[in-house]
Amino acid sequence: MLPQLIRRLRSNGTLELELGLSEMTTLQQVEALKAGRIDIGFGRIHIDDPAIVQKVLTEDRLVVALPAGHPLLGQPVSLAQLADEPFVLYPANPRPSYADHVIALFSARA
Repeated sequence: MLPQLIRRLRSNGTLELELGLSEMTTLQQVEALKAGRIDIGFGRIHIDDPAIVQKVLTEDRLVVALPAGHPLLGQPVSLAQLADEPFVLYPANPRPSYADHVIALFSARA
């Protein structure tokens, strides 16, 4: 997605574009947006902050990895079916993170 966006911005001959890419956590991006150090941030989680305007660009599909022989293999699986399964979820820090998003999905639908 980002390469196409950059090409589109640069194809406009009248636009002067200075582009710099920096890796930041979600909270670092929010702070940088509010301070005016960056103009655009990309992330995967919703931020509940009235000073930040968000637009969904695409939806990620949530994928589950199951071990060979698991009873749920070979069929569509719902979050409710996975609610009582042990699972590994990362990262624990920094918060909020994509892990919080996944936990919220389970809480809302399981």
